[in-house]
Amino acid sequence: MSSRDDAYALYTTPYDPIMGLSIPQWSLLWSAVLVVILVATLFKRNRGDLASKGTI
Repeated sequence: MSSRDDAYALYTTPYDPIMGLSIPQWSLLWSAVLVVILVATLFKRNRGDLASKGTI
């Protein structure tokens, strides 16, 4: 191990998992949730536009 690896370890703070998930895992989870909401909103809006034009 180099001294740079040792110095990097000094700047990390290990956090306990929250409900079994680490902070990066929570970030991934909420990013996925927000993407699903965004896609659902866009599809709902497009479907409403098509229905109002009489294409569906």
